Amino acid sequence: MVVALGAPWSVYDEPAVGNWIGGELALLRKAHHLGVPVLGICFGAQALATALGGSVGPAPRPEIGWTRIDSDDRSLIPQGPWFQWHHDRCTLPPGAVEVARNEACAQAFLAGRSLCVRFHPEIATAVVHRYPHLGGREQCARHGVDPQELLARSRAMERAARDDARHLTDAFLDRVATASA
Repeated sequence: MVVALGAPWSVYDEPAVGNWIGGELALLRKAHHLGVPVLGICFGAQALATALGGSVGPAPRPEIGWTRIDSDDRSLIPQGPWFQWHHDRCTLPPGAVEVARNEACAQAFLAGRSLCVRFHPEIATAVVHRYPHLGGREQCARHGVDPQELLARSRAMERAARDDARHLTDAFLDRVATASA
């Protein structure tokens, strides 16, 4: 199994990402074609979508904070709210099935034995606390997000978010990763 995690970049911004992205895309493409399950989270979802022939571009608006989504299968992807910090949206690769969305973009898709999500099920309050210090303060200000309110909401959401993440992970392992290749 491969877990491709988030990153502060957009997959299409190679100068910011670096020249390693080509190797990452090749690895994800090969894993998918070999039937190796992939769980792509945020940047990881962008990378798998790109590797499989989809595309990624700027979203009409950024998503920063806790967001509800519309899920076609709540037993796989609970409605959340889920933590988001991205400025992009994916066009799904051929054959992928969108399983969750909101007005901004596709929020989750299945491709074979892989599941990709645009949100961060792995988020912890301690990480949210560090975001403004890692360059996020300017993004928050630019988009009208109060970092202190974001942190307070993260503390309030901690238990429910952990339960939703556990549910998503178990469903991915039990239903998607173990599906026939």
